[in-house]
Amino acid sequence: FHVDHGCGCDVYPVGPTLGAGTTALMDGDKIVYPTDVAVSVQGDRADVPIENIPDASIFDIGRESLIKYSKILREAKTIFANGPAGVFEDPKFAIGTEDIINAIASSKGFSIIGGGHIAAATVNLGYGDKMDHISSGGGASIDMLAGNPLPAVVALEESKELFENK
Repeated sequence: FHVDHGCGCDVYPVGPTLGAGTTALMDGDKIVYPTDVAVSVQGDRADVPIENIPDASIFDIGRESLIKYSKILREAKTIFANGPAGVFEDPKFAIGTEDIINAIASSKGFSIIGGGHIAAATVNLGYGDKMDHISSGGGASIDMLAGNPLPAVVALEESKELFENK
């Protein structure tokens, strides 16, 4: 997530590469990692502190981290969300994604949702009209914000040049 508090404090996405439930926020020069995560223990959700993660896969962000992240998001002036917080397709692990989307929808800040999975979750939860912009292109959204060339745009520009020079 990218969050601008309007005070020169920004929060950037660093989570998608960390895996489900390990979404982190970067506030200025401080990375805010989750303090707990949700794992599957015999098919049930178990929220555990990051210091005590069992030999199990992480499926969602933990409830304590959600409280912290939701507060940050609700106070934000600009939010860029890219990807769900966890395996939201499983109702036991949808809490992180649902709460984060709810916090973004509750914020008075400018909100951009980028990525097919989080876009679908946002619309399915009924918050599509609460967001300022929703894009299914998550990776393309990140590339655009980073100033990287977008292959489709580059192809269109090259095509334009070919046709203009005929």
